[in-house]
Amino acid sequence: MIMRWAACKYGIDENVVRAQGWIESGWLQGAAGDTRSSQAQCVQGSFTALWNTTISEPGGSTVSCPNCCYQSWSLWQTKVYYEWMTWPQIMQSTAFGADYRYADQRACMDGALYHLLRERRPATEHLRGRHSQLQEQSRRYEHGPGVWGCIGMHFSGTWYDSGAQTYIGQAQNAMLTEPWPH
Repeated sequence: MIMRWAACKYGIDENVVRAQGWIESGWLQGAAGDTRSSQAQCVQGSFTALWNTTISEPGGSTVSCPNCCYQSWSLWQTKVYYEWMTWPQIMQSTAFGADYRYADQRACMDGALYHLLRERRPATEHLRGRHSQLQEQSRRYEHGPGVWGCIGMHFSGTWYDSGAQTYIGQAQNAMLTEPWPH
């Protein structure tokens, strides 16, 4: 129901939400990913909660990473290193994880993150001169280029680069095969 709620709230196909959760974590809320062994890749200013620590998760399990960290957390693997203000809610609450992830997705689809992509090349070639067109398509088409570009951006941090395109293909495949429990 949380996936359905987030999809409805942000106007995103429910199976897009399911597919992304499946490829990111196999639908495990407490999933920890993107292991890093450099303190510089684990500490963001005064945010040190992930570095060299044992983290108690809901349900009683623990995640330990001596001299390392997991940068990404939740069913949708939000990169806490960059989104430090989400900690620890992103790990503790599926609803929070869904709300945060798909608020970001909607902001991207509405063009609010365009400024992040403006300076990147060649990825911005997909956007150059098309900002308002992408906004309009995103409003009209549930599975338009804005949806998939933003799904790929969640993975790679940019628009339609090779990593994003591979990730988009994985999400689209999961949508077709629906490997999750029914």
